[in-house]
Amino acid sequence: MLQEHYAKNAVETVLIYGWIYILFTALSLPGAAILTIGAGAIFGFTAGTITASFASSIGATLAFLASQFLLRDYVDKKFGDKLASIKKGIEKDGAFYLFTLRLVPLFPFFAVNLLMGLTPVKTVTFY
Repeated sequence: MLQEHYAKNAVETVLIYGWIYILFTALSLPGAAILTIGAGAIFGFTAGTITASFASSIGATLAFLASQFLLRDYVDKKFGDKLASIKKGIEKDGAFYLFTLRLVPLFPFFAVNLLMGLTPVKTVTFY
């Protein structure tokens, strides 16, 4: 049914799917892996990869910004000493540290998004 709708209304379907993906990721809801696979199943490899990539990056950046502006001060007061090693890693290695965290399956996607908002990493670097 979704593939049929996509065949008739490609741009509309991609935009709606992208907004749903962005919403799930920005709110740190479970299901990003399923949405990524779904994008490939509905749109095919190339369009699915592009849709999932941009939607996940935008949603992750929104979660990062929410964490940065809404949680940073509170978490710094409560857990500042525990975040010191992560902040040092970001200051020293920046994007490489973030990239490494993304590759380690031990750290969930949503946790990295929220955690990075508590560090001094720049939004452009995070995206």
